[in-house]
Amino acid sequence: MKHHPNFVQMAATLKPLLRQYEPLAVMHFDDLCDWMSWYWNRGTMTWWISDFGEAQGVCLIRLFREISQFMDRDIHDPCGKFCFIELAVASDPIIMGVMFSALVDRWGPQETMMWDRGVRTEYGPPRIYRWDQFTKLARRLSYGITENA
Repeated sequence: MKHHPNFVQMAATLKPLLRQYEPLAVMHFDDLCDWMSWYWNRGTMTWWISDFGEAQGVCLIRLFREISQFMDRDIHDPCGKFCFIELAVASDPIIMGVMFSALVDRWGPQETMMWDRGVRTEYGPPRIYRWDQFTKLARRLSYGITENA
């Protein structure tokens, strides 16, 4: 697939952070761009690159209506019901808060949040939170920057 040069440059900059996610760790760069374009094209991706061109954070989410759609990799049904955080990695808690706020600004609160944090969830099913529980967690993770999100 051919991608816009700006997208390819952004993907190349974010590559060190993306490689921390096991499914992307050894993926060929062209395939990684194809994989990321799904999120880019749906607006379910946020990132932070410093003024010096260094990757500081990236977050990818999937939005869907029914819990049974969780396993459907291609689902995109933004209705405020379910949000799965596919990937969230940041160099700093403040960056995590900025990315969270950007996604809330774009998609609004979600009824149920799902987050698979790898080792922290012992590679089992993702943790599931009500919106109020998740915002409390996000506030703690970001040192309070998400207070008004």
